[in-house]
Amino acid sequence: MSFDCQLFLNDFPEAFCVLDGEWRYVFVNRKFVAMVGKTADQLLGNKIWDVFEDAEHSAFLLELQRISEHGTAGEFVSLSALLGRWLSVHAYPFEGNLAMIISEAHDTQTAAVNTRESYLRLLLNSTGEGIYAVNNSGRCTFVNKAATEMFGFKPEELLGKKMHLLVHHTRANGAPYPASECHVYRAFSHEEAVEIDDEIFWRQNGTSFAVEYTSYPVRLNGIVHGAVVAFNDITQRKLTEAALKESEERFRSFVTNTAQIVWTTGPSGTFDTEQVEWSRFTGQSVGQSLHWGWLEAVHAEDRDLTKSTWLQAVAAKSSYQHEHRVRRYDSLFRYMIVKATPVSNADGTVREWIGIHTDITDRKTAELERERLLVSERKARKEAEESKHRALSLAGELAVERDKLNLSNNKLQGLVDQLETAGKSLYEKQERQALITRFLRGANRVAAQITSSDALGKKFDNLMITLRNEFRMSHAGIWICEPSGHLLLRAAEVGLADAPSRALESQIDVNMHSYKLGWVARLKRPYVSHDISNDIQMDQEWIAENKIVSAAFFPLLEKDRLLGVIAAFSRYELPIEGADIIGTMAAVLAATMKPEQE
Repeated sequence: MSFDCQLFLNDFPEAFCVLDGEWRYVFVNRKFVAMVGKTADQLLGNKIWDVFEDAEHSAFLLELQRISEHGTAGEFVSLSALLGRWLSVHAYPFEGNLAMIISEAHDTQTAAVNTRESYLRLLLNSTGEGIYAVNNSGRCTFVNKAATEMFGFKPEELLGKKMHLLVHHTRANGAPYPASECHVYRAFSHEEAVEIDDEIFWRQNGTSFAVEYTSYPVRLNGIVHGAVVAFNDITQRKLTEAALKESEERFRSFVTNTAQIVWTTGPSGTFDTEQVEWSRFTGQSVGQSLHWGWLEAVHAEDRDLTKSTWLQAVAAKSSYQHEHRVRRYDSLFRYMIVKATPVSNADGTVREWIGIHTDITDRKTAELERERLLVSERKARKEAEESKHRALSLAGELAVERDKLNLSNNKLQGLVDQLETAGKSLYEKQERQALITRFLRGANRVAAQITSSDALGKKFDNLMITLRNEFRMSHAGIWICEPSGHLLLRAAEVGLADAPSRALESQIDVNMHSYKLGWVARLKRPYVSHDISNDIQMDQEWIAENKIVSAAFFPLLEKDRLLGVIAAFSRYELPIEGADIIGTMAAVLAATMKPEQE
């Protein structure tokens, strides 16, 4: 700003100031200094909220930010808490700065209404809850940003139109939904609020989504003028509820189908004779299990507590119940619940103990999954309920203010078009939850296939198909190790239809192979990466050709012996939960391969 220009603006009859891109005062004239009651030294070089503490989250600053982001001149009226009066502000963006001419506003009633409507509009468009309002004819009088994004309509395509005909015309079973039966209309036709969670709304593209909505009548001076509707997309919650129901059914099945081991001991509580069922389950010989030798089959982390609680029951001659992990004959640990009861002689001394071990691994797994789904479902319900009540309260205030003052929608619509960020975080959370649910569904299918009586080749093919269809893997393959342990032969592979024709390697020398597959086979360690474009052990030409982003490799191990390797490649960033699920499937597959290889 030139020296002559500064002299001119310093004597300008209106208050004038300039803020830079960091919201610091870089110029103030005499009129502005006098208006705010600060010295030039207190203002220049300082940010607006450092000088005026209540400015940071004020409607005044929000309006300035809107004008600055839009890049064109604008004007607005705002109440100054510092000065106790209404101010008229003209703002002009230029070269990364913002110049303002400020004067006292005279139409304070209109100013107050504009400010309150701007604030309410800002709040409504910052929520992830879909909100729209209709008059007594069912025509849309307001719609927020989240609602337009969920419906796929532009605001101008909804305003003034009958919402029922656009978004609520058909039931979930495909039958027509007459407007006379619409629960949304009941708010103003019966003057009562309604809450619905078993219907659908329709998008512009012809698809639908499950919703939970509340329709609330809008009253002014005792007369109902329409209704305001707040709604949420609950598609993901419905999927979670279905998964929870499936989990509970599996849980009931697991409880009624358990494996049991019956054993007996002498009065001391140690194995003094052969325990056939215990040996059959654990693989321990009679000599290995005698006395306290059976404890070696209990997981090391559970061993001390198992022994101490068992000795306490033996000393007290009381019934015993405990949970611990027991190593099965195939070296896999299974969760077991053990119950034991003393058998007494006529004189009250203990003759022997009779105990039963019951395998509850599947039940424990089902319980953990069920609890996880319950927590997820409760959290989703709580968040949706809180969001719904906040949005409904704000929507009611907005509707009453608009009908009371009869202001046009055109002024308010200007703010709606400027807000772009509402609702994205909730959508991303729902997308991630849907992805994990699909992974779990695929894992359950693979578990059933792997543990079936199908041939090993059939199990490989089924696993490949699931990795492609459920996990959206662009490429996947299984290589089986020859008896020598030095050569891997491709047993199965799968790829997407649009993938280049070059296939995965059919034969790999473990000791000579320079890429990641050979590294995993040599070290017998899993490997998961989301940054394979910078990994020198990956075939970068093949990675670029197939647009690969993530990769997961898991060795198929029987104890420390390499049976093979499974590899999966994805065009998206594979969540850590997805990689864990693939790793679990690899471990289960390796366990089923042992009998056939031996």
